[in-house]
Amino acid sequence: MLSRSLYGLRQAPHVWFKHFTKHVVSLGFVQSKADTSLFVLNNGSGAAYLLLYVDDMILSASTPTILQRIVTQLRQAFAVKDMGPLRYFLGMEVHHDCNGFFLNQAKYASELLDRTGMANCKIANTPADTKSKPSAGDSVLITDGSGYRSLAGALQYLTLTRPDIAYAVQQVCLHMHAPCDVHQTMLKRILRYIKGTMHLGVQLAPVTTASVTAYSDADWAGCPNTHRSTSGYCIFLGDSPVSWSSKRQTTVSRSSAEAEYRAIANAVAECTWLCHLLAELRFDLSKATVVFCDNISAVYMSHNPVHHRRTKHIELDIHFVREKVALGQFRVHHVPSGRQLADIFTKGLPSLLFLDFRNNLTVASPASRLRGGVEQSQSSNGSNGHDRGQPPIATDVLSARATHPLQVFNDIALFNGKLYGLDHQDKLFVFDIDYDLNDEPKISSVNWTICYGDVRSHQDFAFKTWMMAAAGPCWSDLPPELLGIVLKCLPSLADRVRLRAVCHSWHSNAQLQPLPPPPPLLALLDGTFLSIPDGEIIELPVPDDACCYGSVDNWLFLVHGDGECLLMDPFSEDTLELPNLATGWYLRMQRGYHEFNPLICKLAVPSPLNSSPVPLVAMMHDEHSLSIFQPPVVTDTLQGREPLEPLLEVSFFGGKLYAVDCFNNLLNIELVEGLGHRTRISSPFICIIDACSHMSGPPEPLSSDERYVVFPYLVECGSKLLMVRRWICRLHPEPCRDYDHTGAFDVFEADLSAKPCRWRRVDDLGGHALFVGSRCSKSFLAGECSGVKENCIYFMSEFSGSRAVADALHDSGVYNMKNGVINPLLSETAAVPSNHVGPWRPTWLFPTQVM
Repeated sequence: MLSRSLYGLRQAPHVWFKHFTKHVVSLGFVQSKADTSLFVLNNGSGAAYLLLYVDDMILSASTPTILQRIVTQLRQAFAVKDMGPLRYFLGMEVHHDCNGFFLNQAKYASELLDRTGMANCKIANTPADTKSKPSAGDSVLITDGSGYRSLAGALQYLTLTRPDIAYAVQQVCLHMHAPCDVHQTMLKRILRYIKGTMHLGVQLAPVTTASVTAYSDADWAGCPNTHRSTSGYCIFLGDSPVSWSSKRQTTVSRSSAEAEYRAIANAVAECTWLCHLLAELRFDLSKATVVFCDNISAVYMSHNPVHHRRTKHIELDIHFVREKVALGQFRVHHVPSGRQLADIFTKGLPSLLFLDFRNNLTVASPASRLRGGVEQSQSSNGSNGHDRGQPPIATDVLSARATHPLQVFNDIALFNGKLYGLDHQDKLFVFDIDYDLNDEPKISSVNWTICYGDVRSHQDFAFKTWMMAAAGPCWSDLPPELLGIVLKCLPSLADRVRLRAVCHSWHSNAQLQPLPPPPPLLALLDGTFLSIPDGEIIELPVPDDACCYGSVDNWLFLVHGDGECLLMDPFSEDTLELPNLATGWYLRMQRGYHEFNPLICKLAVPSPLNSSPVPLVAMMHDEHSLSIFQPPVVTDTLQGREPLEPLLEVSFFGGKLYAVDCFNNLLNIELVEGLGHRTRISSPFICIIDACSHMSGPPEPLSSDERYVVFPYLVECGSKLLMVRRWICRLHPEPCRDYDHTGAFDVFEADLSAKPCRWRRVDDLGGHALFVGSRCSKSFLAGECSGVKENCIYFMSEFSGSRAVADALHDSGVYNMKNGVINPLLSETAAVPSNHVGPWRPTWLFPTQVM
């Protein structure tokens, strides 16, 4: 029988750790509950931390005296060798300076390349390509499966200081049981990327106050074999990433919101553990942890205590996250997809976007760790590096000018990963930028002239001729005004709504020069979108079985064939599930309630949907029905409540809900908070403006068999609430909607400060333009919206049957308030599809800019 443990026995590690723990606890240390290998000492004289891995340890103390005393006490019980200041630990190199700690594994990566015979391989710009993930049946099995598994496991350890390769390594590790040649190629691409970035590591900056922030993301059904989704998150302590993960989910998600919500649950679980660890280290965690997600439906689910029928099966994750949110420990906020840092953990990204996200994760080289600015470094051959958005070097641009000596470029700019040049004739050219084997950017060709921009009209901007020379000015000296002009010259909708600034200084300038919003789109019932004024069909992702019955800002109100309703942003593909109102509509139609009018469907929100965790939505779904709901439940519905005149328009203004009835009276619909903090409608309505004789009547009919019908629209214009009345001429007594045509407009401002309140006629929009429709209306400052004219009212047909789009556009146009002239909405050269047959039922869709 053994009286003590021997080295090599199975129980030896446990006995050793138990013996070591007993001794350090006797010295005053407390074993951490969050990490049992961590020991914390806190007394009146200072603090010390001891981290143990088998027989290697890191010891840190607040004063040298405490540190030396602990080392002496350990030597009395164990044979301790002091290795001096921390420089190398378990394959990780540690650099310490005034900016904090810098961790990398350059030596480990170099040995890995030597072991695999890829020390002289070609360099890749990214660790994973952007193509679809390969299926298991696309290739054949490799012969050396053990070598593949050994290398994939070694790469897993490299992700400890390299979050930029976490997704790529996770993808190759999925196939350890049966690796194929395509997976071997993916593995070699990671090594080729490491070859060019061995010096990179992660920067840990000092923090004065502990604030934990997380970014969570997921793709949906990305695995071609199992259709499971990939979750990814990165957690920051201050500005430094301290935890990250890329992992395939264990179950199949039925929707993108479900996949995103599972990813949120994973991030919240990791943050909970991290907060427990920081609490043991005596960090002040008084602030709630913020988790950023780019799926609005998932954000709403984290705050809404009501289960929806499509998400009841994930109640464990829902209860877990909601409990943390309800306790005030976590807050889940929306972040645009362009700023979702966790996107790098869920898919392969283009090189420029990948570099931008990599820099935001503070992955840099030890020679260049400038936080928040442009970094520069020298590689072994003396060429310039480009970390954190470093732009192409000047020799690349000079080579492009040498290729095209006839072009004299006065200004250039990087936008959306492309290089644009402005020549002496004010033509805007675009260049292709590629990367060579040394990861250096090169100009491959000049593609085309994309537009003619008369920038001489912008003489108020302080232009500088930016000469491209090796000793010329740096990128941060480029005038920000140039960015605004270049953005306004870009004709492509995709370029305008997906801005990617590749340089940090340019990203700041882009915020100073906001991207002008593109003109609205015409959205048809079947999900077809037309741009104005060219009438081009825009392809946006909309479910095939859904019909578009309305819109609000950049959100479409869609109804599926089974009656299911939702709001969807077709640009970000975010969705918000709504109550099943359509089923009630269908039942009413079947029972003969003819008051249902599918042409009237107006939604109103007091603030953008993505700005509030629990949004408020008002919907007028016929002349006698008004619903208030906080998705996904209805909080109150008004149907034929007396006395109630038919409502023609509703809109929020100043946080209050207003309506216009058939007599053009302005009503205030008071909303109160009911049980369960649910918003409800207070009755009766308050008529605050009585439309009396001070409002003008209709224009004179053209003949005795014509009459005018009026359509009112409520529009918030700046700080004013406007009512726009549209006079449509119609045949009488037998109306023919193909004959309908708009005769005039008049605009009134609701003077709510007058006693009593009154309508006041408006003859000038103050530089604004109005887009009106029975489903959605909005105002724009004309100078800030590309191609929009000031003091004009853009309108569309209100009546349409089963006919072609071109025929249904006959009563649409642009009304000039100065001279009363109506011009066509679409240009004469617009290629409107003639074979598209209705019902047409259009609405406006307002694209947003994504920075």
